[in-house]
Order: sequence, then structure tokens, then C-alpha cells
Amino acid sequence: MDDLLQRCKEKDKEAWGVLFEKYHLQIYQTALIFAGNRTLAEDITQEAFIRAVTKINLFNPGCSFEAWLYRIVVNVSRNMIRSHKWTNLFQVPLVSNLMKLVQFDKGMDAIREKDKGVEEAIQHGYGANINKTAVSNGISFTIDNVVPDQKRMLISFSVALDREKYKDVKSLWFNDMTLSDNQGQIIVRIKDGQMELDDPQKSDWISRWIFGPGEGQENQIDQSEKLSGWMEIDHRSQTGDIPATIIMNIDGFRDSTHSSGHASAEILAGNWSVAFNVSPDLANAKPLIYEGEDFDIKEGGYDLALKLAHVKVYPTVTSLKIDVVDKKSTPYPGFHYMMHLEDETGRIYKHIDGEVLTDSGNVRPQFESAYFTKPKELYLVIESLSSSDPTTQIEEVTPVNKRIKIY
Repeated sequence: MDDLLQRCKEKDKEAWGVLFEKYHLQIYQTALIFAGNRTLAEDITQEAFIRAVTKINLFNPGCSFEAWLYRIVVNVSRNMIRSHKWTNLFQVPLVSNLMKLVQFDKGMDAIREKDKGVEEAIQHGYGANINKTAVSNGISFTIDNVVPDQKRMLISFSVALDREKYKDVKSLWFNDMTLSDNQGQIIVRIKDGQMELDDPQKSDWISRWIFGPGEGQENQIDQSEKLSGWMEIDHRSQTGDIPATIIMNIDGFRDSTHSSGHASAEILAGNWSVAFNVSPDLANAKPLIYEGEDFDIKEGGYDLALKLAHVKVYPTVTSLKIDVVDKKSTPYPGFHYMMHLEDETGRIYKHIDGEVLTDSGNVRPQFESAYFTKPKELYLVIESLSSSDPTTQIEEVTPVNKRIKIY
């Protein structure tokens, strides 16, 4: 392998061909997980291989080549998915409003950039138009839409500015903000521009992602010049009722147009309060529940007895639980799962909450929803496990390709 990589560094075209034959399937399979689209995955595969060849001199021989190549595929996938125009999504008005955010938000994990589960939930009537607005100091803040179920809720919002007063503002973050339920329990709190994570008064719902108005949009602001943002909240357990009423209170925005992160010192003063109701018919749809089974993984230093404890398929997300029954051996204490769901037709339901690192091996990953597609067969596919040497921080990726039938 070292000789092959050295020949590639010396621009030996025959070596490049050997390298492509050795890794093109692995690159394609990884790209397909991110893209969920075979044509785009093929484009990603080609671009990632070209990127690897042109940057081969930057590869450190002391590191894992597979891990280095994997990071290139991930970066290329993110960039190409962001630039790809998913025009079919914008034929449904609510999809247009919400899914544009999914495409434009740069802080968002690439695996979420085209969430087919959310798209299908919206198309089946699980999105609600809210359109509740509060105005203060030349800034109009609107809760636009929500997409809810018992596990997950996405909230999209927008800001319209008095452009004479705020002509150079293109991105905002919250100065002080609370999102609370009708019982007064805090779901999300931002104070002095910082998220507060440990609040004993918080409800059973927690914030997973927040993107402030205009964050990541840059030159892609819509024709109305509104700055769009969104957040996702998840229930801490596997099932919970959405609060009947949700209230967002905002005390000032921060102009993050030219700031690094959310550290802007320039505060746009004002007070905004918007309350909205979520239809119980949408929010409390019962999940489809399946029992899991025991399985094992014995590859590359891993000897694990695991159990797929349960699978719950909600309108917007599929949630499952993997428990380690017996961890006989692992290369290092903690490890990542790379995985997806797949049905009998070969359709892939992407893992949408990123890689999961855990010392115990017990995880509760989430995937695109199979609620509306209703496949005849559904499988959990664990593609690989990866872990890092705590001394050198060198990542080692172990291909697994384990298929576990859910039903």
C-alpha cells in the first residue's frame, strides 16, 4: 500500500488506476449515504477521487489512508449537496419555505441537507403554516411554519428589516431568547448570545439545532429580502406529547454579519413575543413500533454482542436504540457507528444526527423517516466502525457491512 501511494505521489497514472479500482466502491457507497441519489453519488465519487489524487502529497503516511479518504468524501459530499439544486422540492409552498433552509444552512450537518423524511411529512400534510408576527424597532419577526410529531419538531422563522435603518445587516443571532411551553417550562434559552444548556426548569423537549436569521444564506436571501432561520427540538425520550402552546420571547438580536460566531457586540434592541398552537392531530400521531433482535459484530478487533432494542418510525424521523449486550473487545474505548437504513428496493434512509461516539456503545440514532413509504422490508445497515488511538489521535476505520433486518 505504501508503495502504491508513493507511486501516486510520483504521478504514476497506472497507480492512480489501481487506487481507483481499490477504493471507488467504498467512495461511492459513502457518497450514496450522504446524497441518497445515485446520479449525485457518482458525481461525488468522481470529484472525491480527483481531490484525493491532487492532494495525495498532503497525506501523512503515519495516518490511516482510509480515514483520510473518508474525510475527503465527506467534505466533497457536503459541498456538492449544498450546490445541487433540488428543484422538485419547491413545488410545494411549505416545502419551499422550509426546505430552502435545509439547502442553504451551512452549519447544518451534510447528512441533513436533503431530509426526505421531512419532505414527505410535509407533502402528507404534517406541516402547519403559522405566520404569527411581532414587530419592534423596525424589525419584524415571524414564526412561519412548524413540522411536528411526538419525537421531533422543526420550526422555521424569518426576519424582515427596515432596510433604511439596517441596510448592511445580512445575518442575525439572538441576544436573549427563550422558547417555552404553555406550562412555563423552558425548552431553549439563549442569554447574552450564548446557549444555556443546563437548566433544571427545562421541559422534556431539548434543542438540537438552531440557525439564526440569515445564517449561512449569504447571497441567497430570497426576493423579499427576509432573513430565514430555523430550529429543531427533540423529545428527550422516545415519545412525548407536543405542548399545546409554544411561546418564543426575544430580547434583542445581535448583528452577526461580520462577526465570528455569535460574539458580535452590536445589539439591535427590541422585544418580540410570538405564541402559536400546534394541532394535536399533527403532533401526536402514533409511531409505528417494531421489536429488534440480537446481532454481533466481529471485525478488525471488534467483538461485540449487540441488541437492536426497538425501532420507532415517526412521521418525520425513524428512531432506534442499539444496546451493547457484551463488549468482548474493541481497539479503543470509544467508537463511531457509520450506518443507514435500507428497504427492499434499495432506497436508503440516511442517518441524520451525525456519527455517534460512545464509550459504552449504547446509542439512540435517528434516520430519515420510513413512515409514509411503508416499505415491505426494512434493514439497519452498519457500514463501518471507527475509533481513534487516544495517544496519537489517528482514526482507524473498520468496514463492517452488517445488515440487520428490522421487519
